Amino acid sequence: MATSCIGAIAAGPHNGHDLALVQLSRSLTLDAVNGRYRAIKLPDAGEDFSGLTCTITGYGRIEGMVGPLPNILQAADVPVVSNKECESVLKNNAYITGTIKIHDEQICAGDVSGSKSICAGDSGSPLSCEQKDGSYILAGIVSSGFGCARAATFGVFTRMSVYKPAIQAVLRYYGP
Repeated sequence: MATSCIGAIAAGPHNGHDLALVQLSRSLTLDAVNGRYRAIKLPDAGEDFSGLTCTITGYGRIEGMVGPLPNILQAADVPVVSNKECESVLKNNAYITGTIKIHDEQICAGDVSGSKSICAGDSGSPLSCEQKDGSYILAGIVSSGFGCARAATFGVFTRMSVYKPAIQAVLRYYGP
């Protein structure tokens, strides 16, 4: 299936942004009967997920930065923390040097004990939060981390609630 990039909202994680949109050459049919594939909703502008437990999924490494890549999609439930808490925890981590700034366009999630985390190869994977009706909202997209399942660290994600208006504008321009 051919794809084309229909717009990069901003390029690269260096300025706090890490997002691109891709247009498929044909529509996908989602199977609502058995739930194997489901669409995910975008959050409302400004929606905050701090304090919620959400799910990270991906095909990233499962045993450190050079460990094996899984053949099966991995998933873990992790708490979402405020940017202030994220910066505070990361600032006090002996493994991290330099100044840590979590931008408003970013969101942090992970198990501070280090038992569950994103890892190398998970970039672009979703941080999804289940709603009361069983649907999911895309809270974030894996952007960066500080090692794999390391204590006193969090994964850093692109905060999707900031980008909903821009995404809607791109989709209006290119159409369905």
